[in-house]
Formats: sequence, structure tokens, C-alpha cells
Amino acid sequence: LDPAQPWLDTSGRPASYSMMQIRFGVTQPEDFPGLGEGIEEIWNDLSVFTNLSSGTYEEIGPEEEDQPLTWVMLTGRPITRYAASSAMQEEMQSSLILGSLFVLISLTIGFRSFAQAVVTFLPILVVVVWLYGLMYVLGASLNIVTVTIATMIMYIAAIFWTLFYDTIYAHQDREDDALIGVKSTARLFGAKTVQWLWLFIAFFGVLTIFSLVLSTQGTSLLAALLGVCAFEAHLIWQISRFDADDQSGLLRLFRSNRDAGLIVVVFWGCAAFL
Repeated sequence: LDPAQPWLDTSGRPASYSMMQIRFGVTQPEDFPGLGEGIEEIWNDLSVFTNLSSGTYEEIGPEEEDQPLTWVMLTGRPITRYAASSAMQEEMQSSLILGSLFVLISLTIGFRSFAQAVVTFLPILVVVVWLYGLMYVLGASLNIVTVTIATMIMYIAAIFWTLFYDTIYAHQDREDDALIGVKSTARLFGAKTVQWLWLFIAFFGVLTIFSLVLSTQGTSLLAALLGVCAFEAHLIWQISRFDADDQSGLLRLFRSNRDAGLIVVVFWGCAAFL
């Protein structure tokens, strides 16, 4: 370029370029949800160039006299990572049905009862779907990898809660199960049921807290942890009231898990707006 006339080259002819690069600084490129909005703003800033381009975002266009540019594209590590994470998220969402079917089949094989597998599977599915939406709200600064890990940990925690209330429910039918040969958790645990219930809520508490630490922060994390504490207190109350020979009491304890779930919904709902 001519230093005195930068629109001309050193030969005095209008300058032309085979390629031009414009650099944009992106803060927190690991924040994929925020990066998506940033990319939209970058495209808005580049509209003066895209209007002069014969190509599209995906492919190069032909050379035309009235459109001096053939292609305007975004590149760089933040862009490629964002594209990869978006593709991964779409793949995970599309595989939800297949994964749910696999879990249902696994539970059916494990319980040797399709009805019991469905009873166990439905609460897990509701928790996972609801949790995914909640993490989308809470996880504005999370990448898909962190969300995936936190979701899977919470999924395992939900299984322990399911084992907790399903064991209480199974004690109502343990005599009938013995007659027909159903291998329920009530028959398996027997006199050690209370110890197993304590173990279930301990695993649920540890895994849930770990998942929340990964997925939330600040006042939202505090509110979510308070919800876990209140939920655990309700489960401890159930254990204190547990009597394997009190059929009506077992039914009340089983149904009280509806209230336990409501506690989590209230506290985590509040955390979503903090």
C-alpha cells in the first residue's frame, strides 16, 4: 500500500485484496449461551460486508462486479468450539427418546417387572427433563460439558430418591410379594431397611450438592442448597416415622414424597430467578 494514499498500492492502482481479516475480541468464550448472543452481534456488525457478498454464511459465492466480496465467515477457536458444542447439544436432545427407552429396558430387566420399571422410570424421566430446563435457566454461564456432567450426577441422585420411596412403598406388599415370588427391595433389605434408607438419602444429598456446585453459583447456589437441606430434613422425618408393620403409615410416608418434591420445586424455582 502507498503510505500516503492507502487506497492505492505502490504502483498507483486501486488496492485489491484476496483476503481480509477483521479481529473481534470475545470475553468468556467458554460461556456458550452468552457466546451465541455475541455471535449474533458480530454478524450485525459485519452486515456492511455481508450485504456486499455474493456468498452465504456456509459457502463461497461467485465473483460478481456489483458484489466485490465472495464470502464473509467467522472462524477462530471460540467459533469452532461453539459450533461443536451446539452440534453435541442437538445430538443429546435428539437421543433423549432412545436413551429413555434404553433406561426403561434396563429397569425392566433389573426389576423383572415391566410395571415396577414404569413406576420407577416415570419420576426419573420427569426429574431429568425438568432438571434440563432448570439448568438452562441457571446455567447461563455454563458450557455443555459442565451441564452434561451436572445433569448425569443429578440423574443418579434421583435414582437414590426413587429407591428411597419405592422401598417404603414395597413394604406394604412384602407379604404378597413373598407369596408370588416378587424380589422387591422390601424383601431384599428386610430388617436392615432403615440402614438402607439412610444410605439412600446420604447418597442423594452428596450427589445433589455436587451437581449444584457445578451448575450454580452465588445466591442461586445458596437457595438451591437450602432446598436440598429442607428436602433431606423431610426424608429424615420419614425415616423417623418408618414402621414396617404400619400399613397405613407406610402409605402416608410414600405419599408425603409428593410434598418433598414440592419443596425442591419451590426452592430451586426461587434459585432460578436470583
